[in-house]
Amino acid sequence: MTPLAERLRKALAGRKQIDLAKACGVTAPSVNLWLSGESKRMDAVHLVKACDFLKVRPKWLALGVGPMTDR
Repeated sequence: MTPLAERLRKALAGRKQIDLAKACGVTAPSVNLWLSGESKRMDAVHLVKACDFLKVRPKWLALGVGPMTDR
């Protein structure tokens, strides 16, 4: 299983961190903590918002299980 930070970086490819922060309703430093691996978890509400923004499956982002997308 890959770490949350690695899955987030993969899903974010081509998008800006600030846009993810806005989509999740958090600060840019919070997103940086997720992406750097300093923060190992995301609150459920932020995870769902991130999945909507990144167009990825919540189970994949949260746990690294299953396909990244439904496509």
